[in-house]
Amino acid sequence: MYCPSCGKEAAEGSMYCPSCGTALGSTGYTGVQGRETGPQGDGGAVPPPPVPPPPGIPGGTVPPPPGMPYQNVLRNNSMCIAALVLGIASLVFVFGPMFGTLLGIAGIILGKIGMDQVDERPDIYTGRNMGQVGFVLSIIGVALNVLFTAARFMFWGFHVFW
Repeated sequence: MYCPSCGKEAAEGSMYCPSCGTALGSTGYTGVQGRETGPQGDGGAVPPPPVPPPPGIPGGTVPPPPGMPYQNVLRNNSMCIAALVLGIASLVFVFGPMFGTLLGIAGIILGKIGMDQVDERPDIYTGRNMGQVGFVLSIIGVALNVLFTAARFMFWGFHVFW
């Protein structure tokens, strides 16, 4: 007996093709009682053997039924979130001795990297607006920190600088 799907030879009386898993002609269905016959032909129900997954599907996962899209969950980019937090922190520490500047520089770098990642993979990441806001807040924080640090140094001297 040969498989109608792949053309490979299958043992006589086989229910499924051993190479591709296609159901063959002899299913063992009686049609009288609505059950498959047992090994002795006594009419006892025998569960069919498991159908192997179609070739090309890794791990035997089954794609969703037709009309049902794949579930693709978007997530916020963590670098954009970090840029937003660092931008806010650089504004909070604007009167500190250069600490806000360091936070702002880190926020600028993370904001740019995060926005680039969102632009490259919009199917995975979201949160570009958070990256933009963090980037802008970090620039404002760095500018204000540098201005206040220079003003402190000019008006009160170096001993108040640190």
